[in-house]
Amino acid sequence: MVLSIKYASSSVWQEVCKKVDGAAVFVDEPAGECLSWHGGINLILESGAVSIKEFSSFESGENALKAVFIVSTPLTGPTRMILRDLISNSKFQHCILITSCSPSVLTLASTGKVSENNEEMTALHKLETDMLHWMKNKEYAVEILHLLVSCVPISDSLFTFPQFSHIMPCFTEDLIGRTPYSSVPRNLDLEALPLELQVGVVHIMTTLSSLLSKLSARESIYCLGMVSSLVGSQLQKHSTSAVRLRNAEHDMSLLLIDRNLDLCGPLMVSPAVHGSLMDQIKSVLPPLPSHSVDVAIDMSSLCFGSGVEVNGYTPVSPGCFHDPESEWVDTLIHRPMSEIVPYLFKRLSEALNLKDIPAKVTQQHLQDLVTAHFDKNYEMMEKHLSILQASVGVLSALSSKKNNDLEVVESLQKMILQSVAAEDGTNEAFQHLIGAVLERRDRGLNVDSIFSLLVFLYSLVGRQFNIDQNLEKGLKDVVLEMMTEEVTKDKPSVIVDQVKEQGNVDDFVEKVFVRLGALRNSRRQMERYVNVALYHGPASPLEYEGVLSQLLFDVVDVTRPDMPDLKYKANISHRNNLASRFTMMLNSKPQLVQNDVILLFIIGGITGHEIKQINNIFRIYGKRVTGSNKGIGFGIVKNLCSQFKGTVYLTSRDVERGKQSVEKLKQEGLRPAFHQLDILDPKSIEEFASFLEKTHGGIDILVNNAAIAFKNDAVETFDVQAETTLKTNYFALKKVCEALYPLLRPHARVVTLSSSAGHLHRIPGTELRKRFGAATLTEEELDDLMQEFLRAAKAGNHSDLGWPNSAYVVSKVGVSALTRLHHQAFLKDSREDIVINHVHPGYVDTDMTSHKGPLTIAQGADAPTYAALLPENCKSPRGEYIWFTRAVVDWINGPVPV
Repeated sequence: MVLSIKYASSSVWQEVCKKVDGAAVFVDEPAGECLSWHGGINLILESGAVSIKEFSSFESGENALKAVFIVSTPLTGPTRMILRDLISNSKFQHCILITSCSPSVLTLASTGKVSENNEEMTALHKLETDMLHWMKNKEYAVEILHLLVSCVPISDSLFTFPQFSHIMPCFTEDLIGRTPYSSVPRNLDLEALPLELQVGVVHIMTTLSSLLSKLSARESIYCLGMVSSLVGSQLQKHSTSAVRLRNAEHDMSLLLIDRNLDLCGPLMVSPAVHGSLMDQIKSVLPPLPSHSVDVAIDMSSLCFGSGVEVNGYTPVSPGCFHDPESEWVDTLIHRPMSEIVPYLFKRLSEALNLKDIPAKVTQQHLQDLVTAHFDKNYEMMEKHLSILQASVGVLSALSSKKNNDLEVVESLQKMILQSVAAEDGTNEAFQHLIGAVLERRDRGLNVDSIFSLLVFLYSLVGRQFNIDQNLEKGLKDVVLEMMTEEVTKDKPSVIVDQVKEQGNVDDFVEKVFVRLGALRNSRRQMERYVNVALYHGPASPLEYEGVLSQLLFDVVDVTRPDMPDLKYKANISHRNNLASRFTMMLNSKPQLVQNDVILLFIIGGITGHEIKQINNIFRIYGKRVTGSNKGIGFGIVKNLCSQFKGTVYLTSRDVERGKQSVEKLKQEGLRPAFHQLDILDPKSIEEFASFLEKTHGGIDILVNNAAIAFKNDAVETFDVQAETTLKTNYFALKKVCEALYPLLRPHARVVTLSSSAGHLHRIPGTELRKRFGAATLTEEELDDLMQEFLRAAKAGNHSDLGWPNSAYVVSKVGVSALTRLHHQAFLKDSREDIVINHVHPGYVDTDMTSHKGPLTIAQGADAPTYAALLPENCKSPRGEYIWFTRAVVDWINGPVPV
């Protein structure tokens, strides 16, 4: 079976299509959203349905004798009444109910009891009987099918369940007084929850179980958070799990996380360079009606009609981003924001067969292109509707006035991060928020933005920082004053609308601050992930590092740190005999990354930025530094371990010395990994490359540092020195590059350690300098130059031919020239934005310099680290010769800095 979310979900709708021939079809909102991602109403109508309507008491089947109801919520309460009304108001003789709710969910929702295996079908049979009663003839036919009609496959690696879009895990405080216990136990049973939460947990569990069955997956379950742990426990003992686990084709790690452990991240306004455009789009454009993922794109500017509502009716229906072929939503999540407009312009130009593309594409270029070719041109719109909707949607989002609101919120979030760090407390942050509430009109803040800042602050500080009760009361008072005033106004606001529904402003504000307190306590049971704010001292703002990123960095860390907060639910198929259970007691918790596939499900939702972050963490967790067990290489490893969130490999020819260096770094709180590498041994290089590919799938930072230099008092003859030096410093480095370059991923950074001795002016001969610096130089010609030097050294006439009296100089000039050639090759490489530079680290106090260098190892590691951590799509330096001061030096023309 194909391990594909799209394939699994599409196959379900093919089953649905087999049932709709000749039927009036009724679809509820979550199922309708899912249907729109699988072909929309055309899929149903082309399969023979006579009509398709909303699942509503105000509809009927008219003269249809067959009905299909596609429902994604439990068949109790209002949902059950709607089903009753539809059947009672129609003439159906054959009713088919397709629901994403399993019999166990229906039983729990109907009876309030968790069903045993032999009781699971009781509620289902009762529903069948009731449907026949509503049809007024027990001889008519009723079918009830449990199918996964609730999955939106945004891409093959990203999905959502719309029926759970409003579910948020509860807090421990929510359960006090509502459970059979006097206090909430640490390991909570499902039966201790209020019924509505029980139904939600079991519904999520059975929906995940259905998806895993369609994927033929044998899951290992890992949970972070109270509700996730309950979902995992229910899945672990679910009756269908044992059968699936025995017959599944794929092993998978299922990671469940409670969203309310960290609400700071979803509310944080990310800078354009780091963020996801999809988050910005969802923040400023209205949602597509009845949709949780897609947005409504106003296309009226290109049409003869108007997008303005008239008596609740909009003449021009909105566009959207969903397109099964282009996967625009996935693109808007992962592609850098600065590349989106040029990318759309290029795609649109290609669709229109236009060849004149500006060197730098702006929003205005894209707007002009859209207007010139599509304004009032319906024939062109129909031909290119997908790319057109995406272009108009992006332009609308980027030009929206709501971006100003986001900028104000972003500035206040930065102020909170700075003020909490400055005083190592929250007093100033609370004063800023009180001022923001009082001055909200002048600052351009609406009510919803105020509440998002409240949630941001409380989730950020957790129990890490104290809160002054008087200041908190002052904040509550101004919020109450604000809400009392705002409910009298007719302005669109999610928060104000809720207050109007409840009718009591005082009770609403009181409940809000109680829940803010619960949010602040949400991580107090954690041991490792208790804080999301990194404190670097009063001079630097707090650095946000979310629970999700902390967890995933630990997951991919090859040193396998202990994760006590992550609960493992043993696979039930491993617990079917005493021997297996005894073995599991003796063994440690399995590693989440032991399986090739990880399915991550966050109960409460996820942002585009977090999706992008997840992808990056799993993409960039393998880094390596060759020749790094001492000296500058050791310093570079130390810097990368402390400055980069990923796995950094320290390599050494000598295993014992390499491990000693790793232990030394671990004593400083760093977590490097070690792998043996002898760059003079082709087998060692091959094994290391194979290990990296198998373990990490690729490399994102490669620092080539290994080199040797003979002392002035060396007894070896010059020709031996020359051969040994070039073999290590030049030819072995080439072998490493040939083995590891294929593993470089897009945006990789390669740093080659050169030297001040590697400047072209260190070659005395004018003709030789011309050959080394020639724009037409090839790698084969560079190899020939190296061989020429070796022959001259052996003959003893190297000085006469213009070569220096130093093999080290020749090797480093060769390395620098090779770096320039590799730079040109990477410019033509299909992998995007691979950057290589050669760096002179300075004259450093190391063994190689006999400890005569004035610079420390930390100073010598600075410029190489800088080159290794260059941001994505940086303009410079690229293919440059970088001095230890980080300055770019002209390698060909000089001068050589003093």
